[in-house]
Amino acid sequence: MTQFISILKPLIFMTGLLISSASYAIDYVYDDLNRLIQVIYFTGEIIHYTYDATGNLLSVIQTESQSNADASLDTTQ
Repeated sequence: MTQFISILKPLIFMTGLLISSASYAIDYVYDDLNRLIQVIYFTGEIIHYTYDATGNLLSVIQTESQSNADASLDTTQ
């Protein structure tokens, strides 16, 4: 068991270094009623949310980054 832990410990440490060295921003956009209307990922992907007058979620539309502008996924209900 000790040998396994001594092998695994450097791997966990190295993985932690790799994960912590990258930083990414995700922007959240809200409307005047504090409803989420957009999520913008660092990759350029944008997810749009629309609501009806009573605040029920109507649609979620995912668009790819500009490099993949031809592709989009519409999950309108």
